[in-house]
Amino acid sequence: MDTIHIPARITGRFPYMFAGKNIGLSVLQGWCQTFETLCQDIDAELGDDKRGFHWVQCKEKLGMARWHWDMGPDQDRPDVITKRVNNAVVKTKHLCGVCGEPGQIDLEADWMLTLCPAHTQENRRQQKMDRLSRIKAPKGVGELVLYLDFDGVLHHENVYWHPKKGPYIEAPAHYTLFQHTPLLELLLAPYPDIKIVLSTSWARVHGCTNAAKRLPPSLRARVIGATFHSKMDRHQFNETPRGMQVWGDVVRRHPKDWIALDDDDLHWPKWCLDKYVKTNEYEGISDPVVFAEIERKLADMAACLDLRAWSC
Repeated sequence: MDTIHIPARITGRFPYMFAGKNIGLSVLQGWCQTFETLCQDIDAELGDDKRGFHWVQCKEKLGMARWHWDMGPDQDRPDVITKRVNNAVVKTKHLCGVCGEPGQIDLEADWMLTLCPAHTQENRRQQKMDRLSRIKAPKGVGELVLYLDFDGVLHHENVYWHPKKGPYIEAPAHYTLFQHTPLLELLLAPYPDIKIVLSTSWARVHGCTNAAKRLPPSLRARVIGATFHSKMDRHQFNETPRGMQVWGDVVRRHPKDWIALDDDDLHWPKWCLDKYVKTNEYEGISDPVVFAEIERKLADMAACLDLRAWSC
């Protein structure tokens, strides 16, 4: 026998109805009065000979009650009882499962349930809070973050993809993939707490994990995510300028401070320009002017963090 979740006042009045084998008996609080009246009517209909009547399953499904019953061996199922049960079940479609007041099935909730207006709003608020509580905060909250593009930053910008040989650069032979990663390692070496978020299209096309595998171990260990993730609308993300992609992640991730390395300088928000380093589309971060600017911005960001810690 499964667990019975029905008020004692009902099981005490009609104990025989709950003595048979069942697969779970549960009635919502708002439907208990309707269920008790049903039990009373069935009891009167049966008279002195209860004929093994018992509830087999009581549950809620698709917003209304489902109350299943049976009789003892070799006992017919009276049509009048079937009719009474069906009528009672239909009533629950219009009664709040919480309080019993008039209601209707809430089709906008996470699951269907008949609720009165007050409990509909309360249920929606609770479900919203439940959904929010399940959303994990992205990594990097309150930390220093470097947003990293690949093409035009760590190597020449003219990168193509071949189905057999994979990514390759269409440029003079001295340009190679990820040739400037040692320079980025050198730049970040004094700042072990700085994390990396991939803003490169490699993360969108190949996934954050696979894109990060292209980096040497010291840089890969810093990667905490990407500006694109699977729950985003891919088409909408593609249509969004790189600067707004980065800013959107900043708003979501809430780093303590950040900078971005990218060769694409179109449509960056004005309020982000002091955080942005435009790299050389051919030489990437190896360009002496670019290298010096990154070095300065990293130092400023780290110094700002030190000042904040000191002020605390």
